[in-house]
Amino acid sequence: MFRYAKKMNKKRYHEEYEEGSNLLWPSEEEDKITRKFYRDLSHLTQKISEVIELAKS
Repeated sequence: MFRYAKKMNKKRYHEEYEEGSNLLWPSEEEDKITRKFYRDLSHLTQKISEVIELAKS
């Protein structure tokens, strides 16, 4: 299986809204950790599915 990662070089930015609330993008490190978590979770789920299929046969 091939994995392609798109390099994310966009600048994080801060927006202000009329209501006074502010949105802030996560830092590069937070984003990297979150992406790794969901990638690992996806791989784990796939492996569990494979084991279940093997157990059925």
